[in-house]
Amino acid sequence: MLAPLTSTEMTKLITPIVPASFPRGLAWFVAFVSPLEMQRSKDREGNFFFPVERRINEASFETYVPIEVKKEYKRGKHLRREHPVLGPYVFVRFEPCRARDRSAILNTEGVHSLLGAMDVPQRVPDGLIQALRRAEEAGLFGGEGFKAGDRVEILDDRFSGLIARVKSASKKKRVQLILAELGTIELDAHQVRKI
Repeated sequence: MLAPLTSTEMTKLITPIVPASFPRGLAWFVAFVSPLEMQRSKDREGNFFFPVERRINEASFETYVPIEVKKEYKRGKHLRREHPVLGPYVFVRFEPCRARDRSAILNTEGVHSLLGAMDVPQRVPDGLIQALRRAEEAGLFGGEGFKAGDRVEILDDRFSGLIARVKSASKKKRVQLILAELGTIELDAHQVRKI
């Protein structure tokens, strides 16, 4: 016959164990911010910025907001508008084990929370941030993309590091490249970057 559990043993059984979703060191996380803070502003030098992103940067944290370019036709003019791809979310890089880093971000005006579960922020893999940056650079979010003649570096595993020239780029975001060693190959636009 089993002995009844003590209150300490019972507490251990019902207390959830939350594994750390991150190793030690700097890592990327997602901050949910006020949508009003994600409207682009212009400073005196003519540079565009998001107010909440600037405040987080001023607190010494690196941020990243993927930008989508939308072309609009308004009052007889073609306009090029830039919007955040992910709406009211900002990627923030900080040391999660340092409580003051988390606190500084959460106390920044316009920041509502850090995405996670049970008060543990969820780490975003570095590879995802790199992929988003490559996709943005390649014009996958409505930008100009690649043009014939552009010099690019291939990031795909099979041809990683090789330099090529763009032969053509399609609207479906495929890029034909000319490689001196191999001839012409075709890759997705996010697998190359301009140099």
